[in-house]
Amino acid sequence: MIDIHLGDNDPKVVLVQLLLATRPPQASITIDGSFGQGTAVAVRAFQRANPPLAQTGMVDTATWRRLLDFGPYASVDHVDVDDLVVAMIEGRNIVASIQSGQQFGLVAANELARAGMPAQSASVGMSNGVSQMIDQVISARRGRRLALLRIFGHGLAGYQIVSAGHGAPGGATSHGSALTAQAVRVMRSDWGRLAAVFCRSGSAELHGCHVGDGAAGLALLSALADIWQVPVSASPSTQRTGRGETARFEGIVRTAFPGGGGLRSWAQRIAQTEGSSSRTAPA
Repeated sequence: MIDIHLGDNDPKVVLVQLLLATRPPQASITIDGSFGQGTAVAVRAFQRANPPLAQTGMVDTATWRRLLDFGPYASVDHVDVDDLVVAMIEGRNIVASIQSGQQFGLVAANELARAGMPAQSASVGMSNGVSQMIDQVISARRGRRLALLRIFGHGLAGYQIVSAGHGAPGGATSHGSALTAQAVRVMRSDWGRLAAVFCRSGSAELHGCHVGDGAAGLALLSALADIWQVPVSASPSTQRTGRGETARFEGIVRTAFPGGGGLRSWAQRIAQTEGSSSRTAPA
């Protein structure tokens, strides 16, 4: 599920604006990463020109997919559903566990599927889950450039779990089951395989709780942005899933951009290199 709308300031908005700028009559749209009234008007015009898209002025799953077709680009979601296995082994009430949100990845996977955008990559508690995830993501894009990678699973400050449920920080790191700045550096060649498939205007999101918190959070985001050469985002806050809340970050969002800087400067670089038919964002 995708939900990008008025008021958003986000790397995904840059991609939306870039793609809209190549489709008349929106050729003069400003590429700045800010979803303002001009972008909403352009989205509505795009939807009107591409029936049966609903003319809402916001980018939902159907509009997102149609826009990506002009890339051709792909978005891929990864979920860690290991908590379900742990709950079953421990004899816990599975239904109650899911309803309480303890099965973070599983609830996310179910909501994505109900919204018509099922996760293409999943891990169920294993060593070297990171490498498996990378293989799945590369395969799931089906030869298209990767425009968006989202990872859903539990997290800690500077720590996104990929295949270990709640896990133990030390064990998950040493067995290649989570992302930390140190683990990313050690596995740089593995992560570099994804760098080769991202489009320049792509981005990545880590949706675990507190992943973007503190110096550790910024170190992780910066390490990944450096390797992938795309913006990487996470929140320092607790994240919710289910009830229509899976697709969006809760609270403040921190983003690291390749080469440093912020959203506006990155959008300008993207507009200059890829938006040949659009004008760049004002300084």
